[in-house]
Amino acid sequence: MLLTVNGARSTRELAELVKALMDWCTEGGYGNLDDVLAQVAKRFHITVPDQQRYQVFAALADALPADSGQGHDAITDVSTWVAARLPYEPHVLYALLMNSWMDLCAQAESEATAENEERERAERDPIAEAIRQLTLTGRYYVVAHNGRGKPMLSEAVIGLGLAASAIAELVIAGRIAVEIRTHRFVEPAPPEGPVSGDSEPDTNPPAAPSAAAQAVFEDLRIQAAPLRDQLTVLAAGVEERVRTELHEAGIINPETRGMLRERVYYAPVQRGLAKAIRALVGGALYSDPIAPADAVLAELAIATGLDAKQSGGWDRLGSMNRGDALAKTRRAETAAQLKLLVDLTAAEVDAVVISPGS
Repeated sequence: MLLTVNGARSTRELAELVKALMDWCTEGGYGNLDDVLAQVAKRFHITVPDQQRYQVFAALADALPADSGQGHDAITDVSTWVAARLPYEPHVLYALLMNSWMDLCAQAESEATAENEERERAERDPIAEAIRQLTLTGRYYVVAHNGRGKPMLSEAVIGLGLAASAIAELVIAGRIAVEIRTHRFVEPAPPEGPVSGDSEPDTNPPAAPSAAAQAVFEDLRIQAAPLRDQLTVLAAGVEERVRTELHEAGIINPETRGMLRERVYYAPVQRGLAKAIRALVGGALYSDPIAPADAVLAELAIATGLDAKQSGGWDRLGSMNRGDALAKTRRAETAAQLKLLVDLTAAEVDAVVISPGS
């Protein structure tokens, strides 16, 4: 039985509505889809708003023959195509509804299968699901804290690592670029081709920047300053942005600890998340090429001293120099910008560590 649905119908719900339309015009030569919609709505005591009406027309437009020559809007295309054939094909609308219904059923089944697989994967390995949700900035935040949410580095150094991570996300995604000579941000160049001697296409597009990185992007557009100056400015507020984003995503949760002096720490919901990230990146370091985000995380672990604070997963970093991981990424120009970012971050970390009161 059809029910009234508020807003757009899902693929399954749309298939049910199209099936009801198809059944209604099985007998007789109905050629006006709006008339059939009105009759079905009256028969089942449902409301079909304009949004759902357009969904029906769009579904039928998708079922039109490839050589139908249409291309205006769904309502015009379907109405014109049906009207042109109705005189000699009295059941043309029924046939079109049947084709659309079968397409929608196949699509709904495919969506249901994908949802089940996604749910099973999440239930089977919640840590892998958590890692999948994390961008470079989120991963740096997690590995910069222990399993109970306590920071492994000073607040200033973690801020610099997060600021660099956010900028790296934007560079990798092609949102910004850094002019190597002046250290200033410029409009990004067109996407690079593979590095010399590498004919394989890059089949893994960069992830969309995190919400924290998007906020950093807006800050960079307002303040025109060299990269190192931007790092120090962004480091002051980026940790709160990242923490809020991860908390809202269900990656970390606040825990209040301490007897005499209570403090709030944000611990990962999944135990062992930081260790899993280190193991993932540590394994990626043996690959060639290395994904830019993995290379940057490894480089920042060296630049901010995380590799010396944690065991497990960073073992490979002991035999690496800064820049080795980025040298194994595909894009030479992007790697050069990221290398500059990491070097300036390391210099700023050194300045913070040796400055009085740090």
